[in-house]
Amino acid sequence: MSILRADNLTNRDADGAPLMTHGVRVTGVVTANSANFTGDVSIGGTLTYQDLTNLDSVGLVTARTGVRVTAGGVDISGGGLNVTGISTFNDNIVGDNATNISGINSVTATSFSGNGDNLSGIEFGVRNFVASGTIPNGSTVVINTDGTVGVVTDDSGTNLTTKNYVGLAAETISDGSTGKVNIFGGINESQSGLTTARKYYVQSGGGIGLTASTPSVVAGTSISSTKIIVKS
Repeated sequence: MSILRADNLTNRDADGAPLMTHGVRVTGVVTANSANFTGDVSIGGTLTYQDLTNLDSVGLVTARTGVRVTAGGVDISGGGLNVTGISTFNDNIVGDNATNISGINSVTATSFSGNGDNLSGIEFGVRNFVASGTIPNGSTVVINTDGTVGVVTDDSGTNLTTKNYVGLAAETISDGSTGKVNIFGGINESQSGLTTARKYYVQSGGGIGLTASTPSVVAGTSISSTKIIVKS
């Protein structure tokens, strides 16, 4: 075996790198300012790098300080995306008819696009309140100073004001129990005898009517004989 000791290697014309037709085998550390591979590169151990333009990996890729994609996006054709931390999206999440998002504890959004016909388990315009006194299903509901809710009544003068109307009870709520109330934008389906497409007002003694009471508070707009959109 021969040993070659040299400070520099160049080609015969001294104007470029030497051509190694049978390759180069290095058992130590290779230090280079740059490298250009026109074919495949096979690494049996671990490749550590700071910046990379293109990576085609058949195994696991681990990035210690994050992955930044400045153009082109991320295309995942199999296996999916498993995130254990917080994901922040500054643009839309777009899927197709085969896209499902499941196992989510909660989703916070400022808007929703679509008619929601196929959505399930979502109640829009409904909020839970603790009742002070029994509240019959469909009754007009006001909020009390202690945060509980009760029915509109005029037993000793109406308890209705221009600011305390909450909505319509979506179910019967027993005294001291927590129950659902249709609030702004919600649809209450517990009415009867309504005239479609008319604005209804909260009556000072409870219930709703086509004539404004004192004070004048809009209960909502009817969309059928039994349904009304609260506060619309």
